[in-house]
Amino acid sequence: MTAVREAIGLQATIIVISSGGELSGLAEMNDHVHLLTVPSGQPPRTAFGHLFSRQLGLFEYMGFLPSQIDEDGLNRLQEFNEEVDIISNPDGSIPSLALSMADGPIAALGPIEMGPVLIRFKNQANENAS
Repeated sequence: MTAVREAIGLQATIIVISSGGELSGLAEMNDHVHLLTVPSGQPPRTAFGHLFSRQLGLFEYMGFLPSQIDEDGLNRLQEFNEEVDIISNPDGSIPSLALSMADGPIAALGPIEMGPVLIRFKNQANENAS
């Protein structure tokens, strides 16, 4: 909040993606703060789709992303969806990975910079195993 208040003091343009609270209130009180809302009451792990789609929409609106996906992009997306679909492709890489992880300990290794990602992966794996 301190950084946002400093940016407001500098009259910087600020874009807030929020479900409410103090940050949303700042957007209502300042002309340089713009609010993109997401549904409230969801933990971050379940709000990812809402948060990410708002960012994509913003980037498209600002011209950073094209408004349409070309045919090659759609084909790659379709191929990926078919590869990771565990119902229609039970012998694919995702079920194979899950089966290989099911009967033994899991170690997640990576560089220090990826530490938070590895911790998140570990926590998610433990949560899903319950």
